[in-house]
Amino acid sequence: MYGIILAAGRGSRLEALTQNKPKCLVEIHERPLLEWQIDALKNGGVDNISIIGGYRADCLEPYGFPVIVNDRWDQSNMVVSLLSASIVLERTGAIISYADIFYPASIVRTLIETPGQIVVAQDPRWQDLWMRRFQNPLDDAETFIANESGRVTEIGDKPDTLDAVQGQFMGIFKITAAGWAVIKEHLSGLCSQDVDKLDMTGLLRALIQKGETICSVSCEGIWGEVDTPFDQELYERIFSYGDMREIL
Repeated sequence: MYGIILAAGRGSRLEALTQNKPKCLVEIHERPLLEWQIDALKNGGVDNISIIGGYRADCLEPYGFPVIVNDRWDQSNMVVSLLSASIVLERTGAIISYADIFYPASIVRTLIETPGQIVVAQDPRWQDLWMRRFQNPLDDAETFIANESGRVTEIGDKPDTLDAVQGQFMGIFKITAAGWAVIKEHLSGLCSQDVDKLDMTGLLRALIQKGETICSVSCEGIWGEVDTPFDQELYERIFSYGDMREIL
């Protein structure tokens, strides 16, 4: 299985932490997020990894993985970065990972093993973490509703109530080659400006509205999303280095 890490953005909310490096190199317990991601992907069953770079892509070269550069990283959203890896997705599909998260190898294995052309990972216990990150968890949460079989029926809108958030999309998911064909067909019907503005949950929401099947799996291990300096400090406090090693 192939792995793709979407690391083109700067992560401006991280302020000085990304002044001279991309957000995937922000450290938790003295290790860049990228290293936690690489280890989790490899231990989860991913054989090959490519990184989609943009801002300070030169900082990614020492890791020894192919770096595909989205030259328009500051004018486009994550879907355009994903399009940069189209040749891989057309051939084999991949596990796709955001660059500002850490997660257990077990969720990678679960994504690989779960049938479905597009399968997303979600945290059903998201409120515990979001209550620590935000005064009001709904300020940053997005809707996520799945039926009993795990098929996602709603994702990525602004929720009015907690009932609209059964879980939180984690930023790690699987797309098979067949799933990528479905996505490319949808994107081909959009103008370039709309593709530039499209974020990942917006894409998934549009596919659901067209009747495409998006499956979901639950994460049982520890994970986190690093959007701000406060997030970095929070994870240093609530997870010891030993805890972090457990994600492998």
